[in-house]
Amino acid sequence: MRELFDVRFGTSGHSLSLINNTYSWLDEPIATKTSILRGLKKIGQQMNADEDVLFLTLSSHGNENIIQLANPPLAMENLDAAWLREALDASGIRWRVIVVSACYSGSFIDELASPTTVVITASAADKASFGCTNTAEMTYFGQAFFAESLRGNTSFESAFKDARLRVNERESAMGFEPSEPQMVIGSLMETALPAFEQVLFDKTRPPVASIIDSDSIAINIVEDSASGQPVANTAITAN
Repeated sequence: MRELFDVRFGTSGHSLSLINNTYSWLDEPIATKTSILRGLKKIGQQMNADEDVLFLTLSSHGNENIIQLANPPLAMENLDAAWLREALDASGIRWRVIVVSACYSGSFIDELASPTTVVITASAADKASFGCTNTAEMTYFGQAFFAESLRGNTSFESAFKDARLRVNERESAMGFEPSEPQMVIGSLMETALPAFEQVLFDKTRPPVASIIDSDSIAINIVEDSASGQPVANTAITAN
């Protein structure tokens, strides 16, 4: 996923990764609620609150209002929707695009939604999502949205619709109950998003994305399929 953001959205050289994997302890800082909170605050200090946009993704095992954080043998608290909303508000970051890929991830929508936020989830609040295994590089939704649809579309909504169709086809072929991915766009973000996307997806322009013409910020919390542990990757774009 980090490669996608570096190549597609120009975050190379402007990123911080928080990873929960025993094999990367010497190379990358680990992902905890403390490190995520500090990362958000640091990012918020570097952003223009009126113009810059945060892109936050979370992908792990989940339950209602919960994203799992685990890195044995360390003991960690799980990440819950209310805590994440508080952390985002405390950071001062106003404009947000948030993707949550986990079972029951639709339960995060009510807490995270705001007029200046886009919330995309891999499933409805009462549905499981699929593909979170030790042999898969991404979940079904992660593969469809990040690896496939974002590469070929020029808006988040079109990428989501494409990904939702891909996921539905795959789940149907596997005989799984539909996960019913969700997308909610805040009223102010609905007006501002086209300008943000025009810059973000325009490959002929410098890798900068914002509501007007400034910077884009991306934080990714994803599943490390090799170890089965959740991973948090934080990428900061600042020109």
